[in-house]
Amino acid sequence: MASEIQINDYVFNSMSGDFGNYGDWVEDETRPGIDGHTFRKLGKRGDRFQIETRSTFRTESLAVRAKTDYQALQGRFVNIIDWSGTAYRMVFVHAVTANHRQILASTDNNEYIVICKWTLQRAG
Repeated sequence: MASEIQINDYVFNSMSGDFGNYGDWVEDETRPGIDGHTFRKLGKRGDRFQIETRSTFRTESLAVRAKTDYQALQGRFVNIIDWSGTAYRMVFVHAVTANHRQILASTDNNEYIVICKWTLQRAG
C-alpha cells in the first residue's frame, strides 16, 4: 500500500505498512482456592505496528527541520488520516527513526527526501 497520508498536521507523499489490530484488552484474574476465571477489561488498544513514510523537500534545511519535527512526536499521541480518508485517533508513537538524503532526480523538483520508520499503537 503506497499513497499520501497525514500524521497530525504533517503530510507525507507515501506510506507503506498496515495498521495493527484494535480491540479490548483483558486480563485474566485467578484467585487461589476459587475455581473459574474472571476477566478484567483493561481498555481498548491495538497491537504495535510499523509504517514507513516518505516526504520530499526543496532544500536540505527544510528536510532536516521536518526530520526533527517528526522525531519530536515520539512519546506522544497523534491522529492519522490514511489514503482512503479513514481517521485513526489516539495513536501512540513509540519510536521514530528518520533519515534524509539528496534525490538525484525528481518529478516534483524537490531535492531531498525524508524516510521515517514509525512504531505505533492504536490506543483509542
